[in-house]
Amino acid sequence: MNFSYHYTQIFNEDKSLAIIPSFKEFVEYIVDIPPHHMNPHWRPVFHHCGICLVNYSHIVLAETFIDDLRLIMRESGIDKEVDLSVMTLHSHKGKGNTSELLLENYATLRPSTLQKLINIYKNDFTVFGYDPTDFLRNLYSNDSVSFDVR
Repeated sequence: MNFSYHYTQIFNEDKSLAIIPSFKEFVEYIVDIPPHHMNPHWRPVFHHCGICLVNYSHIVLAETFIDDLRLIMRESGIDKEVDLSVMTLHSHKGKGNTSELLLENYATLRPSTLQKLINIYKNDFTVFGYDPTDFLRNLYSNDSVSFDVR
């Protein structure tokens, strides 16, 4: 997708965003650039290759972040030196139900765009044990669309 914005229109002088894209615009931008040209914040983790070079003892997932972090802190012994209640101080203060927001935002995408997005992050799904099948089934409950998730 070609965007009609010039770089100077998108970013302020301090590099902050001047234009905040919709979820659909953001995803359409992502699927049109090669992963090695992506900003590291949304580049597939698989392309950072740290997972290929380091023998990690733990992987912290967003869904189990607090529990994972507590385990790591307990195993390293620093749980005795840190007030763990700080980790949950601002948790769950987002805007609405995460599952509903996901469905609402992903429903704005064309199936072909969603398949491109799945293809980009397919290796991350595998490495980190995610399977988008149930989510896609909820998104397209009438089975009118199918996706290659493997």
